[in-house]
Amino acid sequence: MSKRKSVQKYISTIIVTGDVTVDWMEVPILPIEANRDNQEVLNWQSLKGARLMARPGGALLLADWIRAASSSSTVLSPTLKGIEDIPPDQILHSLIGLDKFPFTQGSQQEQVFRVSQLKGYSGNHNQPSGLVKLAEDDPRAQIVVIDDAGNGFRNADTAFWPQAITSGNPEWIVLKMSYPLIQGKLWNKLSRDYPEKMILVVSADDLRRLGAKISRKVSWERTAMDFVWQMASNSKLIPLNQCACLVVRFGVDGAIVFWKRIGEVEKWLFYDPQIGEDGFSHY
Repeated sequence: MSKRKSVQKYISTIIVTGDVTVDWMEVPILPIEANRDNQEVLNWQSLKGARLMARPGGALLLADWIRAASSSSTVLSPTLKGIEDIPPDQILHSLIGLDKFPFTQGSQQEQVFRVSQLKGYSGNHNQPSGLVKLAEDDPRAQIVVIDDAGNGFRNADTAFWPQAITSGNPEWIVLKMSYPLIQGKLWNKLSRDYPEKMILVVSADDLRRLGAKISRKVSWERTAMDFVWQMASNSKLIPLNQCACLVVRFGVDGAIVFWKRIGEVEKWLFYDPQIGEDGFSHY
């Protein structure tokens, strides 16, 4: 019994929340041709079509990923049941086109489905349609992960926010923020009360939209040097320096980690030397 208590003591509670979507995957279906046995082919089967599959998206998908990566932790998040029956007036819907791609570069035999096209969203134009309260909350949670896609959660009533940030004291807050950056009630709260505990995750393209002059597809080294210079000299990026850690994503091809430690800043560049920015999207 004492051993079980000691193990339980070190299991972290992670809360994952934020903007929620229902992601509809569109899988292409090729037309069916009549076979040698003259089997009847219905008219709709003779035309190119698609199969739609609903999947949890946004903060729901992020929570599933974290559960898969943190099997020893308790992960609390919003939940949705019967997502196929939820209209876009209630929860934001996204439509994602899939297609077959080679599993590895140059391989034509083994193929897998990957995203080929982002086809936009359907939602309620009069009010945010991506807000879902936590099914279970814990003000003592050690880690809070927030997917702020700019779709309403950042300015929502604080009843939608986890108690760990409204009345608790988490060890870390991971904020994945989309454009427009460093805006909204949520950012104001976290940057004021938890700057030394905040890990901010943004995309390089959103930093460019904010006004950062970061080169693209010249070289990874040049991109990294541009980023460091912009962090030191661009006044629009000053609020980002408040965070304990800043992670800048370059698509799925690379990332820069900007970590503040006791008066110093550590910088890391992660990349594949054989692939430039946006290179993976061409495979």
